[in-house]
Amino acid sequence: MPLENILLEIEERKKKELAALEEELSRQVESIEKETADAINALRIAYQKRKEEEMKTRERRSADLTSLEVRRAVSQKRSEILEEAMKKVDSLVVDAMKGSGYEEILQSMYQAVEKKLGKDLVVLVDSRDKVAQSVKTFKAKPVNNGFKLGAIFQTSDSQKEIDLTLPVISRFLRERISEKLSGSIEG
Repeated sequence: MPLENILLEIEERKKKELAALEEELSRQVESIEKETADAINALRIAYQKRKEEEMKTRERRSADLTSLEVRRAVSQKRSEILEEAMKKVDSLVVDAMKGSGYEEILQSMYQAVEKKLGKDLVVLVDSRDKVAQSVKTFKAKPVNNGFKLGAIFQTSDSQKEIDLTLPVISRFLRERISEKLSGSIEG
């Protein structure tokens, strides 16, 4: 074989190997480009998902804060309405118990308690409450306990007692009104 043929054969083999190498390199480059594009796409999707989740989280936080502010405002308004109503109740109770109908109120209390506890009652009234001491329906026993208006009704053996003094009546009315107002404001 002549030298020329050998050189041609070497040249051809070189071209074939170079073509195979170029083809292999091209496949590898294509594979790397595809992997890179897939990785970039996966990163974009992950970024978009994270961005959406963060936005939802911000929206939830904002909604929660708004809800909290609304509840706080409603609670404050409820407290204001309740406090105003309680002042009116206290004023009405004091006016009723200091007014001309106070003796009738005491007599009604006595009759109601008498039905519950029986006829033999001890009626404790504040020593400064001259109206309660002068009621003809019952015999009042003046005491110095500071409740000022109303009376405490006890059985003669002191086993049972019904307290209808101004502080107790006011507290009872406050609780009832508070329950009713809370129910009507919430509902």
